[in-house]
Amino acid sequence: MSNLVSGIISSLFYLGNCYTIIFSTVMTSKKGPKPLILLAGIFAVSGLLIISSSLSEWMLAFGVLLIGGSTGLVSPPYGAAIAFWIKPPLQGKANAWINVEKIGLQSAYTLFGLLMGH
Repeated sequence: MSNLVSGIISSLFYLGNCYTIIFSTVMTSKKGPKPLILLAGIFAVSGLLIISSSLSEWMLAFGVLLIGGSTGLVSPPYGAAIAFWIKPPLQGKANAWINVEKIGLQSAYTLFGLLMGH
């Protein structure tokens, strides 16, 4: 895999996140948080399965796009769920856990991109 292709695939994580966070923001206000959290889980599991069985760069790219999309899908509903179901004094801690999860996942994909590029 060339450096260019590796960079493009790594960028798809962020692209998926950007587009799905817009969709999720709109849909969370219409449908509530639960359906979008479930959809994000489906995206994440599907993306991981595709990545783990990828036979081509295209399959790998699609899996990375789905996983990036899962992080975008889950952010607004997590925020809404915290506002609805967590008492105000504990909301800061709950938001911190959500951010730690996202940082860890994004760091893993950055590391993956760096390793694939060398």
